[in-house]
Amino acid sequence: MKGGTLKLLIVAGLIILAGYSSNAAWANQSLSTGVTIIDTPSYVFPVEKNEVKKDLIIPLKPKWVSYNSYEDLANDVSYTLMIPGNLPRGLALTRIQYMKDTQEVVSIYSGEERELVFLQKPKGSELIDDIFKKVDIQGIPAKWFKTGQGLIVTWQKNNEMYELKGQGLTLEEMVAFGNSLFPHSPVFKGAELKFREIATSWHMEKFEPEKKTALVFADKKDLQTFAQEHGISLERLGSVKENEIYIGVFAGQKPSGRYGVLVKSARVDKDRWVILFEETAPSPNTMVPEVITHPFQFVAVEIPQWELKEPESVLFVSSTGEAIANLSLKKYGYNTESGVEHEKVAFSEAERTKLAKLIGMLPPTVKEEFETKYVAWKKTWEDPKISMQSNPRAYAQSQQYREFFEYCKKQGEAIWPLLIQKLEQGETFIHIPILDVTLTDPANEELLAEIRKKSAEERYTSEGVYIVPSGEDNMMKYVKELLAKLEG
Repeated sequence: MKGGTLKLLIVAGLIILAGYSSNAAWANQSLSTGVTIIDTPSYVFPVEKNEVKKDLIIPLKPKWVSYNSYEDLANDVSYTLMIPGNLPRGLALTRIQYMKDTQEVVSIYSGEERELVFLQKPKGSELIDDIFKKVDIQGIPAKWFKTGQGLIVTWQKNNEMYELKGQGLTLEEMVAFGNSLFPHSPVFKGAELKFREIATSWHMEKFEPEKKTALVFADKKDLQTFAQEHGISLERLGSVKENEIYIGVFAGQKPSGRYGVLVKSARVDKDRWVILFEETAPSPNTMVPEVITHPFQFVAVEIPQWELKEPESVLFVSSTGEAIANLSLKKYGYNTESGVEHEKVAFSEAERTKLAKLIGMLPPTVKEEFETKYVAWKKTWEDPKISMQSNPRAYAQSQQYREFFEYCKKQGEAIWPLLIQKLEQGETFIHIPILDVTLTDPANEELLAEIRKKSAEERYTSEGVYIVPSGEDNMMKYVKELLAKLEG
């Protein structure tokens, strides 16, 4: 065997061994031959890596396929996809990728200096127990350990394996994410229903929901009445069809124009229909109208001949897996409340009295300085460079916010009542400083994680109404607990 051939075989062998090295090996490795091996963990979204030496191309990683939503991916995966009911603060789904050969699905949830990578795939070999610590996720023992890049949590359930890799996240946040996971595939694997768009806009009169919500009309005349009352154009409603149900999806209040909501699919799931919708947002460099908007879309869904009956309820799910409503169907009139309910968390009279007492005990100079710095920060919300961002953390990047935050941090727990009062008054982004100030205490992190965990559990009222998990309700529960800690 010639020396050149032997050298090439040795290089190829080393590359194969590198491909099976631990996912924790993040560092690039360089062989003496000059061929660079880029060891990218399987749960990171690499562009396909090819390194060239002369005329030799060595593929180091299989190809990943990108998807825009879980619905696009669901039919390509042989097992049940899991998606989160709640996300750690400041994180949003940014990418989904899939490797067909190994059936691995990777989802990245990103935020400012924080990132959570979620890997799910068919069950693999068991990991060695003695190098891991243990924690429970959905009642199943999970293993976790620290790396130079953050935390890794892994567990197996039935025939699937799951892994979380977090950067800038606490173990409690990652466990809460794992506990909120629920099956996604039943939503998307039912028979598909035909639908047509009949109205899309960013505003309607006298109906401006702050939160995402939905409407269902079983009768065309009821929809027309509602449209006339709220100034909606129904030019695309078309001829009367007895076998249609009309639904509306609302994205909630948005800080500017160029936001939207689109129905992506309608499917049958046993005795209910499932409506998948997707929200859209302006790109960071796009100029947008500086006006509060409430985007919505109405569509007509056809009752297929093989169905022969109306569904008992209609479930509305976002492309990121958030269930916003489960509405029972009424033959007459429209339904906005009977199928879904928020917890409506509010302060008791005793809590309001305590809050007022604590605020009254603060020196006037502290209250004045708090208000001055808060107002200065609030004025930055109108800056187009900030208001066009879809990530709420963008509102915490200004110098005014840093000054407000540092002042609150310096005052300690004494300033909490003023922050809590702002939340009760409905101030839009006050949750940002509340979390930034209070979550420096690990006990508060555990408290919030437990609140989110309980909120993620599927719950119904005694009348069978689905209770929708809500970030706003969770914040109210959290500040009520903070208030209880304060002496006064």
